[in-house]
Amino acid sequence: MSKKDPDYKRLKDYDFADAKPASTVPHLVKHQLERLHQLSVKIDDDLVQWLANEVPPEKYAQIMNSALREFRKKRAA
Repeated sequence: MSKKDPDYKRLKDYDFADAKPASTVPHLVKHQLERLHQLSVKIDDDLVQWLANEVPPEKYAQIMNSALREFRKKRAA
């Protein structure tokens, strides 16, 4: 890692000598095989507040994916 890397200060003391390639770690392979896209969207404040009260932040993508799949299913019907 180069000292110019923005994460250098945060990660410089970590020892990655025993790190394995993601392709050899089963739960990471699954994520590599999935086609995920990172999007930036604007969401109304009332929906963000509701979501924050309903689920922890790490579940946001799962909830939104479920809602979009349901929407897609209804549109296809």
